[in-house]
Amino acid sequence: MVLPTFAAWAATFGKVYNGNDALSREAIYNANMAKIQSHNEQGLSWMMDANEFADLHEEEFVAQYTGFNGSQVLEDAFLGEHEEVETFEDSVDWVTRGAVNPIKNQGQCGSCWAFSTVGALEGALQISTSKLVNLAEQQLVDCDKSNDGCSGGWPYKAYDSYYAKTSAGLCTTASYKYTGRGGSCRARSCRKAFPTGTVTGHKNVAKSARGLKSALAQQPISVTVNAGQLQFYANGVVTGNCNGRCNHAVMAVGYGIDGRSYFKIRNSWGTGWGERGYIRLSQNGGSQGTACLLQNSPVYPVLSTTPVPTPPPTPPAPTPTPTPGKWTVFQDGFVPTGNDIEKSTMTIAAAKAHCEILSGCKGFTIKDSPEQTGETKVWFKSAWSFQGARGWTSFEKVEDVVV
Repeated sequence: MVLPTFAAWAATFGKVYNGNDALSREAIYNANMAKIQSHNEQGLSWMMDANEFADLHEEEFVAQYTGFNGSQVLEDAFLGEHEEVETFEDSVDWVTRGAVNPIKNQGQCGSCWAFSTVGALEGALQISTSKLVNLAEQQLVDCDKSNDGCSGGWPYKAYDSYYAKTSAGLCTTASYKYTGRGGSCRARSCRKAFPTGTVTGHKNVAKSARGLKSALAQQPISVTVNAGQLQFYANGVVTGNCNGRCNHAVMAVGYGIDGRSYFKIRNSWGTGWGERGYIRLSQNGGSQGTACLLQNSPVYPVLSTTPVPTPPPTPPAPTPTPTPGKWTVFQDGFVPTGNDIEKSTMTIAAAKAHCEILSGCKGFTIKDSPEQTGETKVWFKSAWSFQGARGWTSFEKVEDVVV
């Protein structure tokens, strides 16, 4: 694998630096490339690559893109230990079974705990009701006072102290959009997918590969890992023992065998990282698991006996079909101004539709031509300042019109 130069990498990811920052970031990038090159030359079962985090020290990366903290203390809504089954299937994948929503992106908010909490809850509800809903992580960031919003938290606390005790119901993402920053709680005015009382608490899972497989045979599971070990993951089955402490909450969505046995993990860093947002961790990683997967007890939500979806309101008027001519297209250039609201991979048509409902979105940038019909990497922008660069295209949303 030929790794890109710093300049080529920065152009690919739309990175713009000022003054001395460019020199320091290039030095960090070059050190990371040496680490990636050395790893890839070992011929292991997994590869690293120069992803969007390649200009960050591990400490910076963990501080900006994780959010799991504290020590595990059981609440009174703790409902016991998962009872292991004697036999279970050779492989399970809740993604292909329809119990997992598409990959999401937490951005630079330490809200991984909220994405892990919500993802496992969405899976449990789909299995129970045959209805896959998209629940609002932002509800937890704003409203769950047992956790610390963008400064971190624990999934089990969200189940026990918020959903089981104080929640006004389970808000949909469409009615309570993710902003990537803390705000005032708006749960009482959101659209509820399920009412108060849907979640009664959580159960712990044994800190062993067999225990996790037994629980995964039943539903997706909230787990924690050491993210520093996974910063540059590209593909394959990660091996090795735990190194350090857990600092990132994710979701186990299955297990299987691909040359070696693995757990399939859903992350919250967008589809540009890893295997389109997923990672596979070896089941054989010592007593604490690969990347510290089994250092803490995995957990899952316990639902009321028969959770009943909240009846939908009168359907609103259908969303107008996008029409041509409502976007300004800038060829041979990108938009460096403002933080990326979100990064993803999708078609241009899908990006236009997504920008319309994404809070604060002014437009988006792609490293592709405007005629591209397939999926491409998309950077959604909150501010606009066009800068020339060959091979890039930017789309500016025309304000005050429906497209």
